[in-house]
Amino acid sequence: EIVKEVDIYKRERAVGLKMLPYVLSKAWVGVALAVYQGFMLLLALLLLVRPAVFSPFGYLGLLITFILTIIAGYMLGLVISAFAPNQNSAQLLLIASIVPQFVFAGVLFPLDRIPMGNIISQFISTRWSFEGLANATGMGDPLANDACWALPKEQRIRLTDEDKAVC
Repeated sequence: EIVKEVDIYKRERAVGLKMLPYVLSKAWVGVALAVYQGFMLLLALLLLVRPAVFSPFGYLGLLITFILTIIAGYMLGLVISAFAPNQNSAQLLLIASIVPQFVFAGVLFPLDRIPMGNIISQFISTRWSFEGLANATGMGDPLANDACWALPKEQRIRLTDEDKAVC
């Protein structure tokens, strides 16, 4: 978005346009669209998937997570667009930024198996989105309440099938 309008931006800056109002003019549109998209995504989810949400606040958690995730993606796109020298490189940079979003979200691979995965994932918005969605739906609660899961990792690995049946 920003890289497409660089000539317009330069002309407007010459006549007194400040940077903050320009960026905010882009950001508020993204926030408004994110709210709309969040509601539509939640509606589609409720109608088509019917997720097992364990409390009414879970739906609010889903909505807030959707909206914040969409805003984070939009802002990442704006930052990439601001730093890209032209539209072609902006598209390549966008693709290059999406791969870490998938890898470090913690969905495809456990983060402890990826070198420095737990550290890098702290700065990746999709990791927090995934955790927010998991918490809102209560998806990980049965596992977190499992007595065997509370054991240290070394002990869990050594458990036999008979031991696991008790958990």
